[in-house]
Amino acid sequence: MANGFLRDLGIPDTLHSLRHLCLTEACQIGGIRVAQEIAGHASISTTAPYTKVAPRDLREVMHAVGRRIAS
Repeated sequence: MANGFLRDLGIPDTLHSLRHLCLTEACQIGGIRVAQEIAGHASISTTAPYTKVAPRDLREVMHAVGRRIAS
């Protein structure tokens, strides 16, 4: 019913895909613990599949780690 309403509005997403998007954004902004709290999950292992990490973010973090180790 709700997904049909979204489609009627021209939004191709489902409520579930929007949940993934919201939790991914929350994780990027506040970390996985924040996303876990927003989702209401008891375990981070339940939250993790809802979040995506961009390859660019991985590279940036690894470069920062390398700089810290080198200094």
